[in-house]
Amino acid sequence: MQYYVLVENQRYGPADVATLQLWINEGRLQPTSELEDTSGNRLTAASVPGLFFSGPSSSGSIPYTPMTPPTGSPWMNAPTMTGPMDRGDREFRNAMICSVIGFFCCAFVSIAGIVYGVQANQKGHPNGVIAIVIPAVALVAGVGVSMLSRMYLPDIFR
Repeated sequence: MQYYVLVENQRYGPADVATLQLWINEGRLQPTSELEDTSGNRLTAASVPGLFFSGPSSSGSIPYTPMTPPTGSPWMNAPTMTGPMDRGDREFRNAMICSVIGFFCCAFVSIAGIVYGVQANQKGHPNGVIAIVIPAVALVAGVGVSMLSRMYLPDIFR
């Protein structure tokens, strides 16, 4: 079962029971820490089966420190259920559209396609490099076709 850790109106995770136990051992998760399962049910960490909290310390009580997300932790940037992760799909599509327009109409529109391709690549789109190469090829081809047509069909452009 996967759980999300709820801290100060933020949702971190998902994390499995083994990861939650590691956080308990590190002191980052307390018995009263609020969790949410993948079905949306809220519960405390103490009520999750398979999690074990150490007994009372020598002073007779369990020290309580509110969980604060550590800097650079991989679960801080995990996608949440609030929206889909942006992989650069829109930028990839725009790069392809600009490539077609750049090749057939105005070669310099391909420059916008290259910019969109770089953005798609930076967002981790699996075809991000292709989104850069195709507009670049369209730009070169569009300029080349334009130059050749002006050389061999000069009467059209007078």
